Amino acid sequence: MPIQQKRRPKLLKSGLLFALLLLALAETMRAEETREPEGVGVDRHEGQAVPLDLPFRDENGEQRLLRDFFADRRRPVVLVPAYFTCPRLCSYVFQGVAEAMNKASEDGLAPGRDYQVVSISFDPRDTPDRAAQKAVQSRARVTNPNGTPIDPSSWVFLTGPESSIKPVMDAIGYRYRTDGETDFTHTAAIALITPEAQVARYLFGVRFAERDFRLGLVEASRGRIGGTTDQILLYCFRYDSVEGKYTPFAMAFVRIGAGITLLVLAGAVFFLLRRERNT
Repeated sequence: MPIQQKRRPKLLKSGLLFALLLLALAETMRAEETREPEGVGVDRHEGQAVPLDLPFRDENGEQRLLRDFFADRRRPVVLVPAYFTCPRLCSYVFQGVAEAMNKASEDGLAPGRDYQVVSISFDPRDTPDRAAQKAVQSRARVTNPNGTPIDPSSWVFLTGPESSIKPVMDAIGYRYRTDGETDFTHTAAIALITPEAQVARYLFGVRFAERDFRLGLVEASRGRIGGTTDQILLYCFRYDSVEGKYTPFAMAFVRIGAGITLLVLAGAVFFLLRRERNT
């Protein structure tokens, strides 16, 4: 009996040590999976101004300045860094942006009217012809609420020289590197830019939650677009710069709960006083 009692603590300690080792191994594997390659990633530059007087060419071969897309001081801009011959990741990002645009449109935020989407290739070898191919493929996935195609001007695809590309990518903190002779290693992210051309928010990945995309646009517009419901949601949710998404704001729910409690108590007091006067 005493021997069994001595063995039990040892077994518990061994089991606890084994569990800790498993947790450490899982954490190491997770960190390895999510680690960005050297020289690749996003340095968050919220508040950084994006240079606007840089020449690019759109998918029609026409010269454009970034300033052209900030003429409407009400609309935020969704900036999508990519390269148009990317065989994998960029295509997924474009698809994710298209899906997010469709969901936002269903909820009343229309591309072109409420926000502008601009895709910039960070490959100086990309041409307007390549941009046109990618534009046709990507826009075909997006429709207005009534099922009609979106206006091509609401989602443009730009190419340009390195002297135009690098200042924009540096401004939004987007880092990438060449991978062989034709490809690039890069991350999946988009930047939401205010109408005043300042970096507001980042969304990461190849799928963008409807709430994150919509609230990011509303917040980037500084309340110029969206409605009362969006303002309530922004009161209850806060942007998590680490995760790149909107998460519940605990204090907001505490305040709402306290407010409801006060209303219930006030109502009960009013009811009791009124009944007392009537008796």
